Amino acid sequence: MEIAIILMLGLLVGAYLLGAVPTSYLLGRWVLGIDLSQEGSGNLGASNLARRSPALGGVALLLDAAKGWLPAAAGLRLAPGAGLAAGLAFAAVVGHCWSIYRWRAPQKGGKGVATLCGALLALVPW
Repeated sequence: MEIAIILMLGLLVGAYLLGAVPTSYLLGRWVLGIDLSQEGSGNLGASNLARRSPALGGVALLLDAAKGWLPAAAGLRLAPGAGLAAGLAFAAVVGHCWSIYRWRAPQKGGKGVATLCGALLALVPW
């Protein structure tokens, strides 16, 4: 029983850490050489990146959706039923909105819309 709890906690932490990866910020820094928190609205989401580069914003949107889809799909695969999958999806969205990787930034992360949409795509594909 303790092993299952430890495994679930590990999965939740992993989903949070995956969701917390600031994809738009990293793409803006690596490809455009900008600090997205200092550009446009200052938000670290795909929509702010799309103001500078629509194509790169689209890539960020897809990556943000994948950050929600992957944990939810893995949860469904590991434990059929929505319990674990919903918890992992929630952890990924929380990670996206309040990223541990950007703890010093005035804006913690994106709004979580794309990540939530990706999670819902896995949880409710119809």
